[in-house]
Amino acid sequence: MGKYHISLSPCASGVLSPHWRVPQLVRDGGARRTLSHVLIVCALTVAGVANAQTPPTPANPPDPFAAIRHVNLSGNRAVWAEFAGQLRERVESWKSFNFGAMLPAPATVEASDVFVLTRALVSVDLHAGSHLRLFAQGKSSFSTTRELTGGRRPSDVDEMDVHQLYAEVVTSPRGREGGAFSLRGGRLEMAYGRERLVSALDWANTKRSFDGVTARYGNRSGSVTAFWARPVVVRLYQADRRDWTTALFGVYGTLQAARIAMGTEVYWIGQQRDSGAVGWNGTVGRELRHTAGLRLWGPTRGQSALDLEGEAAIQFGEVGNNAIGASMFAGGIGYTFRRARGAPRVYINLDYASGDAAPGGEVGTFSQLNPQPHPFLGLADIAGRQNIVDVSGGGAMRLGRTLVAAADYHLLQRASQHDAFYALSGGVSRSASFGTAKSVASELDLSFKWPVDRHRLLLAGWSHVFPGAFITQGGSPSGADLPIDFVYFMAQYTL
Repeated sequence: MGKYHISLSPCASGVLSPHWRVPQLVRDGGARRTLSHVLIVCALTVAGVANAQTPPTPANPPDPFAAIRHVNLSGNRAVWAEFAGQLRERVESWKSFNFGAMLPAPATVEASDVFVLTRALVSVDLHAGSHLRLFAQGKSSFSTTRELTGGRRPSDVDEMDVHQLYAEVVTSPRGREGGAFSLRGGRLEMAYGRERLVSALDWANTKRSFDGVTARYGNRSGSVTAFWARPVVVRLYQADRRDWTTALFGVYGTLQAARIAMGTEVYWIGQQRDSGAVGWNGTVGRELRHTAGLRLWGPTRGQSALDLEGEAAIQFGEVGNNAIGASMFAGGIGYTFRRARGAPRVYINLDYASGDAAPGGEVGTFSQLNPQPHPFLGLADIAGRQNIVDVSGGGAMRLGRTLVAAADYHLLQRASQHDAFYALSGGVSRSASFGTAKSVASELDLSFKWPVDRHRLLLAGWSHVFPGAFITQGGSPSGADLPIDFVYFMAQYTL
């Protein structure tokens, strides 16, 4: 098929900085379908802008798809189905990806590239009365040619597959607290708390799901959920399958009582990996790791200008015959100027995850488990929550009724100079021998979020990563110490 060029859709040009020019790169013919999707989403978004500026009236209902989403399947309305869908397009532009590190010849990869990620989700939620439910969701995730290291990855492409398929039994609320119990089993998403350790990984083009079972009891004051599951391994062009060597299990409790101003979460998460080849800084073997943690946040009510959050966890267990002793902390404090125009908020955050003190023997590296790192350690996603210290600060404010702009600055360094620098995936990005310095990088992020209405969402952002001493020490001889630039634009339409 013929080759042609792509660039950012015109609907994005008013959101991104006019000083950033996305390189015009040649793409393969498979991009034709993706580009048509981009135009569809942008057209729907533009239409949404017009609708969002018009107050809802009988002639202009606030949700024209309500009748499509909810369909009664029985005369007494005891059986019904809810249909939903989502189409998402994200354009990513990278310059000096991974600090410009290149694979040796004859590998044909580039350090800079522009590509488009497409994701479609379609679901049906079948209810038989108020106690029985069957939920099915399919997904299709594609990418235009990605010439960066790794090519098209499992986080980018999952041609067509079952993302969720589970049955759920729910009891009716009883008592003054309105408590109800639910049991869910099958292929499902799991996400708890701020999703630092267990997440559905929505930022990834393919998302994350598990094969397992959850049991939840909840009332007005909080909930407790027990779970046991195996992660689902994405296979780009084949049916996804569960990872039989890994099990995730635990209990997650949330308390948000009306009499206190702070929310509380307590959890225990176990992960067992039986592959026999789990490696942490020279220690290899089967792994059984337990994570016990506590999270506090608030205020949960009122109009307080001050907000606080803190989460701490310890890990213990063994890798082979060697003990695990690791920990993490994440927290922040923010202040919102509620009476100022745009209600600006300023904040400072600290993220810490322990590293190993020495190669081999006892394992001191914290494991990030199944996280969503993207919102926490910088939008360029260069780091995972392992052997890391990130001090960050920034601010955000409304530029319109729903448009929010944010700026953040991160200082990233290794917690231990005797352990590696870990990538977003949790794998080793640079080994401990790469350099002796702790400073890895600093990162400046600018981002925009515009929920146009209940169906349409626009995101855009720019990140610049400055290499630190650790990167320059090992990367200078090969030129792999270049600053990174990352620009993205995302349009999402949810039915």
